[in-house]
Amino acid sequence: MTLIKSTGSAGADPGNNFQAEVIKVAAEGDVRGVTSDSNNNHKYYNLFIKFLLGTAFQQQGASMMNGHRRELLIYSDIIADLNDFQAKTSGDKYHINIPEFVYGICTDDDYVLVMKDLSADG
Repeated sequence: MTLIKSTGSAGADPGNNFQAEVIKVAAEGDVRGVTSDSNNNHKYYNLFIKFLLGTAFQQQGASMMNGHRRELLIYSDIIADLNDFQAKTSGDKYHINIPEFVYGICTDDDYVLVMKDLSADG
């Protein structure tokens, strides 16, 4: 994919209980050669991206509680598995709607969680 253009903005006001710095990104890409759909060469992405908290003190507190790792696992694995299970057992009666996981990394030094921005869908 070739990035054509992108814009970013604050995802939330500081201190809005996200325990992270968040931004919203809108991007347009050229996907020629990436997808089999030759009629649609452009793809639009609306993303919500979370980064580690701003201060070392806040980062250490979250790290001690393993909060970022747990959050990443909720979005990347747990809810998807739970939704698959409940779909099989209850006919999808109890589906949990959360933003779609796109990418994430959680190490001692890095934390990034990228999700689909649902506000763009209305």
